[in-house]
Parts: sequence; C-alpha cells; structure tokens
Amino acid sequence: MKKSIFAVAAATMVLGFNSCNNVPKAELVTETDSLSYALGVVQCDPRLKDALTMQFQLDSSNYDAFLRGFLDGANSKSNDAIAEALGFQVGMQYNEKTLKQHSAYFFSGDTTKSLNADAIIDAWITAFKGGKTQMSLDSARLFLNNFQQALYEQNMAKQYPEWKKRNEDFLAENGKKEGVVTTESGLQYKITRLGKGEIATDTTQLYVTYTGTLVDSTQFDSSIKEDRKTKVKKNNPFAVKPNGNVIDGWKEILKTVPVGTKLTLYVPYNLGYGARTMGKIKPFSTLIFDMEISDKK
Repeated sequence: MKKSIFAVAAATMVLGFNSCNNVPKAELVTETDSLSYALGVVQCDPRLKDALTMQFQLDSSNYDAFLRGFLDGANSKSNDAIAEALGFQVGMQYNEKTLKQHSAYFFSGDTTKSLNADAIIDAWITAFKGGKTQMSLDSARLFLNNFQQALYEQNMAKQYPEWKKRNEDFLAENGKKEGVVTTESGLQYKITRLGKGEIATDTTQLYVTYTGTLVDSTQFDSSIKEDRKTKVKKNNPFAVKPNGNVIDGWKEILKTVPVGTKLTLYVPYNLGYGARTMGKIKPFSTLIFDMEISDKK
C-alpha cells in the first residue's frame, strides 16, 4: 500500500479533478518535461483506486479529499509536516477499518472477537519512543508465532478431524501394550534389542537404518532403497547427530537408548511434523519408525 500511495507522485496532471484548483498544468516543452510527465503517468498505479475501495472503503466521493492530501504532501517543504503525514499513513494501519481486517485473520473470521486498538497503539508508541514495553521484542515475536501456530492447527483440525482422532486413539491404545515405554513428552518406543554401546551425546556421529510408516501402514520413507539400475535393495543408513536437523522425536530417542539398539519408535505429531503436510504425511500424523541405531556406517 505504501508503494501505491507514493507511486501517484504526479497523478494530478492526469486526473485533473475540478475542485483541486492548484493542480499545475503540464506543458511538454523540453525532454525533461516529457520525462517528468511520463514518470507521473507510469507511477500512478492503476490499482490505486481499487486499493482505496478495498482497504479503506473509499469511493469517488472521497477522491477530491484524497487529492488535497496528495497535493499538500507534494508541496510540503516542512520536515514536521512530512513526518506528520508519514505518521498518519502508518497510523492508518491501526484504524478501525484496518483492524477489522486484521481481526478477521487472527480470529478466523469470528466477528465476536476484535483486536484491541488501544493496546496496539500503546505498545507501538512505547516501542517507538524506546520505552519499556510490557513484552520484550523476542517474547512478543514468540507469542505471535505460537498464536499463529495454534490458529493454524485449529484450522487444520477442522479439515482432518477423523485422521487426528485416529492417531490420538492409536497412541492411547499403543501405550497400554506390553513393552511400550511412554516418555514425559509423549514419545513412545518399544525395544527389540538393547544396544551395548554408550548413550549418544549431542555431538556423537550416528548412523540410523529405518523405515517410516503411518498408522494406516502407508510407508513414507526408508533408508533401504532400490537401486534404479540393478533393482537391488540397498541400505543407506541416515547419518545424523542427536542435535542435528531431525524431528524432535528423533532427537529425544537418540539420546535415550544406547548405541546398537533396535526398536520401534512412535512419534506423536507434536514431536514430528505437527499440523503440516509433508509428502505422504498428513497433518497430525503419528510417525512409526522401525529403526536401528549404530555408530558405524
């Protein structure tokens, strides 16, 4: 929107509303005149009027007022006046009309909920002045990120209610089975063969042979792959360190059982890929891994 408003820098020569008596008349005498005029035509974004209507609910009856503001800005030489105009433009992002749009996004169209304009303005001005805000910048970012993540999960839960419940029921029943261990985080595993090695640290180089499936037996990944030319299946263990770029469920189990352990791992969605879709993995999927952990390739 900023670009669109700025882009009308010479639009008055083209629009020429009668009530704006101080609109200059362009005379294309020199090449510079023509360059200036061409710039005004090009920079008058043809989508501006649509933006004024869609974002601010303005119509043609407001065009004269818009152009008066435009001319004031174009003719201003005062830094204070320029600063005030820029502040006005930024402040429009938090007026009643704009906040309704933001509220519709944050509350998924729930018209009974609305952002608090006073809280936003107080926080914005305090931060701008360098004062002590009630949330640090980092904590505010974290709050927004968590809120948006929760909102996303709520929306996805409405799209995948049966699948979400199926996975929750699976973990509830699986946790009751003999030999299945459930950790404090909700991670589940069943050891087939306990390794004789040490428990890995964050920097231990490990090699994991694995096959990953979903609760409906869909296989989504495996370290055992078929060679395209020979058609022979070969194991290519996944090289990883416990603090590497893997899901949280793997990070936990790699530092829980000793090297050499063979097990089945059951990863709840919050320790896996969450509410995201990842290839064959649907939102809220429990990830089941038949895996063997080694420190040798």
